[in-house]
Amino acid sequence: MTASTPSNVRGLGRSALNAVRALSFAAVLAVGVGAASASFADPENAPALQAYNTRQYQQAVDLTTKTLAAKDNIEALYIRGNAYNAMGNFAAAISDFEKAKTLTAAAGGGPMLMAINNSLITSYMFGGQTDKGVAAYQEMKKANATDTRPDDTLVQGFQAQANNAVRAGKINDAIASLERAATEVPSKAAPLYAIAAYYMSTAPGADWKKVQAEAGKSLAVDPNNARANFVLGVALANLSDTPGAIAALQKAKANAGSDANLAHDIDGALTQLQPAAAPAPKG
Repeated sequence: MTASTPSNVRGLGRSALNAVRALSFAAVLAVGVGAASASFADPENAPALQAYNTRQYQQAVDLTTKTLAAKDNIEALYIRGNAYNAMGNFAAAISDFEKAKTLTAAAGGGPMLMAINNSLITSYMFGGQTDKGVAAYQEMKKANATDTRPDDTLVQGFQAQANNAVRAGKINDAIASLERAATEVPSKAAPLYAIAAYYMSTAPGADWKKVQAEAGKSLAVDPNNARANFVLGVALANLSDTPGAIAALQKAKANAGSDANLAHDIDGALTQLQPAAAPAPKG
């Protein structure tokens, strides 16, 4: 298996992109459930919350806008901000969440402040204000280091940025987003580095030494990460280290779990490699 043999890359693409799409879909879900995850005390906001939870986002905006025309209302700002997030109007969402955050902090903070911050991370990350998203994330972790919600939210934002960069043909930007996510959220580093290594492997004229090193970052965190071992195996094969490639692919197969696509791709790569590793017949 060499750099001129693209079947390995095509097989890798299917399994790795499944992971990318799953993360991206999770980001969409995160945008859509924020308001339902908070507790509300003002019955005036019940109709807007109901509209939001049934995905009638414009109706939720209209109802909360009517409430907010009469008075400041933290809950209404929060619901409307999440509705704007779900509609992709991140600038409007940021405006609502920042105002709600100021009002909530002045009232003493509490769980609502954490909920607002988590939704604000989504708005910043999807709205192109990465540094503000990271700052909001760090604020949440400082307040409660054991809260994993901001971990997922920040990673989903970086993942979306990486997906957009790939679609624009900017592989290096995608890798940079994933690597920053891994740095900011070390608990998620292994799968992020594995996807970054995959993107490296798909670049024209891939530098297989760099792919190997990137996969190694994932494996330094989780030696059993199946996708990282798979990418490592592809890299080693392209570096003419067939025994090393086979060992990495076998380890990937042992840890693939229920990922049938990945297991299929591993088997395909092993089928290509193992005949090359066998001794030549005597004759």
